[in-house]
Amino acid sequence: MTPKVSIILANYNEEKYIAEAIESVINQTYRNWELIIVDDASTDRSQEIINSYKDSRIKTIFCKKNNHVAYASNLGIDMAIGEYIAKIDSDDVWEAEKLEKQVLFMEEHTEYGVCFSKVNIIDEESEEANTKFSDIFELFNKVKNRSQEEWIKYFLKNGNCLCNASAVIRKAALQCVGGHYNLAFVGAEDYELWMRLVIKFPIYVMNERLVRYRWEEAVGKISGFSLGKIYATFNLQTMVKSKMFDYMSDEEFEKFFRNEFVNNAADTKEEIECEKAAFMLRCTGKDVNFLGLMQYERLLEQPGILEVLQEKQGFSLPEFYKELRVRNFGIPGELEAKDVTIEELQRVVQRKEKEINQREQQKLILEKNIEDRDNKIKELEAIIEDYENSTSWKLTKPLRKIGTIVKK
Repeated sequence: MTPKVSIILANYNEEKYIAEAIESVINQTYRNWELIIVDDASTDRSQEIINSYKDSRIKTIFCKKNNHVAYASNLGIDMAIGEYIAKIDSDDVWEAEKLEKQVLFMEEHTEYGVCFSKVNIIDEESEEANTKFSDIFELFNKVKNRSQEEWIKYFLKNGNCLCNASAVIRKAALQCVGGHYNLAFVGAEDYELWMRLVIKFPIYVMNERLVRYRWEEAVGKISGFSLGKIYATFNLQTMVKSKMFDYMSDEEFEKFFRNEFVNNAADTKEEIECEKAAFMLRCTGKDVNFLGLMQYERLLEQPGILEVLQEKQGFSLPEFYKELRVRNFGIPGELEAKDVTIEELQRVVQRKEKEINQREQQKLILEKNIEDRDNKIKELEAIIEDYENSTSWKLTKPLRKIGTIVKK
């Protein structure tokens, strides 16, 4: 039987967690799947663990050279024969009914290109950590369903809020937008793919937590923070957002956003390009809003465009120059990076303080229990002492001695 779902698991040196990820796939209530494990040249015991599974639905690729997650995932996609593609990271865990619920939804709603779910956060010890990492929990769980145009604006302004390990992608939709992750965007390869997909297809988020998403504070993980990751986040978001109009035709741009045009009557190629610049300036968010300025810069190089901007958009060169003075081109310097690092460290401190307070509360409870026990012992000792001093106890003492002799 041809598997309906192809599950891609890319792994690199996750010997601590990969078995838990594989087991969560094997334990799915939905059974018609293949699991393609791509080991990206691990140097730990990962390959040994992978080879210990003898399920015929599991296929393996062992890379000789490490090329990171996007490349490894693409190898798995190339091997996939299912109607749907699902992605699980080697340190995450699926709930048992995940595939069953999402495949049923996709079968009943053929207009959607991707189905996501909400998540629970787990820590290094696989313990629930929704409160401990509340910012990450809220990022993935406050998400709501939106129209395609609302999603495009959200992605441009805010970035990603969808969990890669929760996605079930219609393979035909994936092939329609290139069929692979973009190798240039590791760290945001999923975000860039969602941008491509949502331009062509509506997407849906199930209001159930079907994934346990692992968040680690350790530097060097996809989760966690470091100065390099702060820079990478900015660079990747800028690169992804700058490509939006490469993915979107003029017809799609008009379909989604004509009601927001500065010039409602925009019709010519030049006028549509002017609207794209205005849209990009409005919608890319404070961190990368210079992308709109760059759109205008490219337009102003073209003969005759200034007149179109002035006539159709009320564009003003002096106002444009003011935008250059008040908007930050966003390249994060050391101070900005340190501010972000400090904020994250403060959150870590707050979490640790909360843990300490919880332990203090537990300590107080234990001390109270010990105090109660000691008081109970004292009460019992007092009762015994009163009983031993009682007349009846003294009168029966000879009988107790006789009983002891008889037993001997």
